[in-house]
Amino acid sequence: MPTSTGKYLLDDFDLELTDAGFDAIPQARRYRWINFGYNRIGSEFPWTWEKAIAQFTMAPGEYYAVVVPGASADIPNFRTIDHLYLTTPTNLRTKLERLDDDEYFYENWLVQDLTAASTRSTPGWYRYEDQRLYILPPPAGNYGFEAHVHQRMVQLDKTVPGTSDLPLTPQWMDQAIMLATFAEAHKRVFELQLAAQDEADLGQWIDQMRIEEEWVETDQQERVSPDNTWA
Repeated sequence: MPTSTGKYLLDDFDLELTDAGFDAIPQARRYRWINFGYNRIGSEFPWTWEKAIAQFTMAPGEYYAVVVPGASADIPNFRTIDHLYLTTPTNLRTKLERLDDDEYFYENWLVQDLTAASTRSTPGWYRYEDQRLYILPPPAGNYGFEAHVHQRMVQLDKTVPGTSDLPLTPQWMDQAIMLATFAEAHKRVFELQLAAQDEADLGQWIDQMRIEEEWVETDQQERVSPDNTWA
């Protein structure tokens, strides 16, 4: 049953498949098709809905945040990091800089024992490396952080009903996910003409949404700058 806002859960997408005549297909296989469609939509464009804010804390002796997918991750569904801020009261909204210098990171930081008290100070940089978000120098006290990230889509399943089967996508993308799922389903059962129609409908939908997303991302920025070209 959809959420209170009408957003589809995994079984709502599955019901659309069974109502369309795919009820003879095992449910596990239908779930795979839904996830193929879901992930396809997420990979089509860097949608604005992928942006999220994650807050986490670190204590003395800790020097990285956990970003590996799982229940213990400090930043769930982590894909990329855009900005990172200190939010501890004495350092409110201090922006950390990204450490891009490979040689400096490997030869000046990783050679140290980053759990040692001698390495601790007020953090000023961050570095994403090997599924870890390093905070450098490691914090000398209990610090709070706010990460502005792009999320990564994870497979929908029924492990935690109402959570793990809930797409990250907004409600208005349910139709696109369904079109991508039907395209996958029809191809898998060799109904190629129907699959071609699904692909055409999906392509039109994605083209329109790209236009709207680009408008949100670029036009808003242009609106804050005065246009003096007419003078």
